Amino acid sequence: MVDEILRSLAIRLDEEFDEELMRDYVTESIVEIKDYLNYGDNPLPNSLASIVKKMAMAKYNTFSMAGIKSESYNGFSQSLHENILTVEELKQLRSKRKLPK
Repeated sequence: MVDEILRSLAIRLDEEFDEELMRDYVTESIVEIKDYLNYGDNPLPNSLASIVKKMAMAKYNTFSMAGIKSESYNGFSQSLHENILTVEELKQLRSKRKLPK
């Protein structure tokens, strides 16, 4: 799943990206989702790949901006959102959640 997601992210990104860092974020996102869903060592369904991509991209894009909520420079302002996933994506995750054993 990790390699497929990395290939997809490479297509989406316009610029060169640090593949090792992105691989780490993809793996971290998978682990976080599996922990939330109580999946243990079971693989994630492919239907959750888009959520993994979104989480990894958000981590990658905010890597150098840790602790910054907004910034402004020469009339250009940027705000960082704390909520990465939409309500629909959270519902999708909850629908796959297993009860802890």
